[in-house]
Amino acid sequence: MKRNAIARIIIWSVTAFILIGILSSAIIFKNNWLSQLTNKGISFGTMGSKYLDSEKYTVGGGSVIDDVDSLEINWVDGKINVEAYDGDTVEISETSVKDSDDELRYYCNNGKLIIQYRVSGVSFGVTKSLKKELTVKIPASAAAGLNELKIDSASADISVSDMSFTKQLELDNVSGSIRLSNVKAAKTGIDNVSGRIKAEYFVTDSLSVDTISGDAEFKGEIGKIESDSVSGELKVESAIMPISADCESVSGNISFKLPDEGITLEFDSVSGDISGNVGFVKKGEKRFYRNGGAEFEIETTSGDFNIEI
Repeated sequence: MKRNAIARIIIWSVTAFILIGILSSAIIFKNNWLSQLTNKGISFGTMGSKYLDSEKYTVGGGSVIDDVDSLEINWVDGKINVEAYDGDTVEISETSVKDSDDELRYYCNNGKLIIQYRVSGVSFGVTKSLKKELTVKIPASAAAGLNELKIDSASADISVSDMSFTKQLELDNVSGSIRLSNVKAAKTGIDNVSGRIKAEYFVTDSLSVDTISGDAEFKGEIGKIESDSVSGELKVESAIMPISADCESVSGNISFKLPDEGITLEFDSVSGDISGNVGFVKKGEKRFYRNGGAEFEIETTSGDFNIEI
């Protein structure tokens, strides 16, 4: 009896070991297979979105002669370029695609120009990434005073240059990079998971930026700063002293380079340190430079805070 029991245990153990090996091999093969398909632009799941008034949209790129004061772009992947130019009409173009369903759509209503990635509707199953490059050229006269720009994208690289927004600039992306050059906005909101953010000659009254692992760098004039990051690094170089800064990070470092003016700082960290050339005087839970001034709240777990004047 004992020999039979031992034999059964051995047989089942060997069988289980073989099955685990087969399952592991299948998973590895599947992941490699999916990875190869993804690298070729093929994926499994859904693609596209359904939007209202789809019948009113123009198919493919073109010129918009109507006055445009706001711009909304809903894109998936590839690249998005929004720039000013010396012209009279808004010009919309994209890299060529074979299927008309995959061509962009645009619609202008009461001054708001909306651009969609492709035909309205959702595709299920095996889809091929189009990686299209969108270029929107705005007449310089209009680009100097648009109300707002909103871009919602999954993995596109976004570039905005030589533009001014009286209300807001809102960018929502997942893995693509974001680059701003000579951009001015009353209010700026950026949400980017892993792509890098870089802004030069950038002016805004209020900046809100959320990242997971993507680094963010801003140079210009920034009136107010709010940020939230896990491991991404935040760098801010401002020619004016921000009124306030409320920044949180887990392991990413936070660095400021600012004018020589008064600062009131609350710094809370588990293992992060403060560095730089600012001689703070600590009183209770707060630190003061030049008897205080701009209100800064910096909270990290292990990230450091560096401030230079």
